[in-house]
Amino acid sequence: MDIELNISHHCIETAIRRQYHRTLTDYFNTSGDRQMLEARLELMIDALELFDFSLLRRTYPELAGSCGQDVRLEADPQRRPVIRLNGLYITAKNAMHSTMCPDGRPADIRYTRS
Repeated sequence: MDIELNISHHCIETAIRRQYHRTLTDYFNTSGDRQMLEARLELMIDALELFDFSLLRRTYPELAGSCGQDVRLEADPQRRPVIRLNGLYITAKNAMHSTMCPDGRPADIRYTRS
Protein backbone atom coordinates (compact mmCIF):
# COMPACT_ATOMS: atom_id res chain seq x y z
CA MET A 1 0.00 0.00 0.00
CA ASP A 2 1.27 3.42 -0.93
CA ILE A 3 -0.33 6.77 -0.02
CA GLU A 4 1.07 9.83 -1.77
CA LEU A 5 1.31 12.85 0.54
CA ASN A 6 1.33 16.44 -0.65
CA ILE A 7 3.62 18.48 1.61
CA SER A 8 3.94 21.46 -0.70
CA HIS A 9 1.75 23.61 1.59
CA HIS A 10 1.58 21.61 4.84
CA CYS A 11 3.82 19.58 7.12
CA ILE A 12 3.85 15.79 7.09
CA GLU A 13 1.47 15.51 10.05
CA THR A 14 -1.12 17.82 8.51
CA ALA A 15 -0.81 16.04 5.16
CA ILE A 16 -1.54 12.67 6.80
CA ARG A 17 -4.48 14.13 8.77
CA ARG A 18 -5.97 15.70 5.63
CA GLN A 19 -5.55 12.48 3.66
CA TYR A 20 -7.17 10.59 6.55
CA HIS A 21 -10.23 12.87 6.47
CA ARG A 22 -10.52 12.58 2.66
CA THR A 23 -10.31 8.79 2.89
CA LEU A 24 -12.87 8.70 5.71
CA THR A 25 -15.25 10.79 3.58
CA ASP A 26 -14.72 8.42 0.64
CA TYR A 27 -15.43 5.47 2.93
CA PHE A 28 -18.86 6.80 3.89
CA ASN A 29 -19.77 8.32 0.52
CA THR A 30 -18.87 5.53 -1.89
CA SER A 31 -19.69 1.91 -2.37
CA GLY A 32 -16.14 1.26 -3.60
CA ASP A 33 -13.52 -1.02 -2.14
CA ARG A 34 -14.16 -0.55 1.57
CA GLN A 35 -11.48 -3.08 2.52
CA MET A 36 -8.83 -1.00 0.76
CA LEU A 37 -10.14 2.20 2.34
CA GLU A 38 -10.13 0.56 5.79
CA ALA A 39 -6.51 -0.54 5.31
CA ARG A 40 -5.53 3.00 4.29
CA LEU A 41 -7.34 4.47 7.32
CA GLU A 42 -5.66 2.00 9.64
CA LEU A 43 -2.23 2.82 8.22
CA MET A 44 -2.79 6.55 8.69
CA ILE A 45 -4.07 6.10 12.25
CA ASP A 46 -0.99 4.03 13.08
CA ALA A 47 1.27 6.69 11.58
CA LEU A 48 -0.42 9.47 13.54
CA GLU A 49 -0.05 7.48 16.75
CA LEU A 50 3.53 6.21 16.28
CA PHE A 51 5.55 9.00 14.66
CA ASP A 52 7.01 11.87 16.64
CA PHE A 53 6.20 14.55 14.06
CA SER A 54 8.01 17.33 15.88
CA LEU A 55 11.19 15.26 15.77
CA LEU A 56 10.65 14.37 12.11
CA ARG A 57 10.21 18.03 11.16
CA ARG A 58 13.40 18.95 13.03
CA THR A 59 15.39 16.05 11.59
CA TYR A 60 14.07 16.44 8.04
CA PRO A 61 13.21 20.09 7.32
CA GLU A 62 11.60 19.04 4.03
CA LEU A 63 8.87 17.28 6.09
CA ALA A 64 7.94 20.65 7.60
CA GLY A 65 6.23 21.53 4.31
CA SER A 66 6.69 23.95 1.45
CA CYS A 67 8.58 21.48 -0.71
CA GLY A 68 7.67 19.45 -3.74
CA GLN A 69 9.56 16.31 -2.71
CA ASP A 70 8.20 12.80 -3.25
CA VAL A 71 6.73 11.77 0.12
CA ARG A 72 4.69 8.63 0.63
CA LEU A 73 3.22 6.71 3.52
CA GLU A 74 3.65 2.97 3.10
CA ALA A 75 3.24 -0.19 5.14
CA ASP A 76 6.23 -2.43 5.82
CA PRO A 77 5.86 -6.25 5.64
CA GLN A 78 4.54 -6.25 9.25
CA ARG A 79 1.99 -3.56 8.24
CA ARG A 80 3.71 -0.83 10.27
CA PRO A 81 3.79 2.71 8.86
CA VAL A 82 6.86 3.86 6.92
CA ILE A 83 7.47 7.33 5.52
CA ARG A 84 9.35 7.31 2.22
CA LEU A 85 11.11 10.57 1.46
CA ASN A 86 12.86 10.50 -1.92
CA GLY A 87 13.95 6.89 -1.45
CA LEU A 88 14.78 7.26 2.25
CA TYR A 89 12.63 4.98 4.42
CA ILE A 90 11.79 6.27 7.91
CA THR A 91 10.06 3.98 10.42
CA ALA A 92 9.05 4.61 14.01
CA LYS A 93 9.33 1.87 16.61
CA ASN A 94 7.37 3.94 19.13
CA ALA A 95 6.38 7.51 19.89
CA MET A 96 9.17 8.23 22.37
CA HIS A 97 12.64 9.05 21.02
CA SER A 98 15.24 9.40 23.74
CA THR A 99 18.43 7.70 22.52
CA MET A 100 20.58 9.48 19.95
CA CYS A 101 22.89 7.94 17.35
CA PRO A 102 26.44 9.27 16.93
CA ASP A 103 25.27 11.37 13.97
CA GLY A 104 22.63 13.08 16.15
CA ARG A 105 19.63 11.21 14.79
CA PRO A 106 17.25 9.38 17.15
CA ALA A 107 18.23 5.74 17.64
CA ASP A 108 14.68 4.42 17.48
CA ILE A 109 14.05 5.64 13.95
CA ARG A 110 15.65 3.39 11.32
CA TYR A 111 16.99 4.90 8.11
CA THR A 112 17.42 2.87 4.93
CA ARG A 113 18.18 3.97 1.40
CA SER A 114 16.37 2.12 -1.37
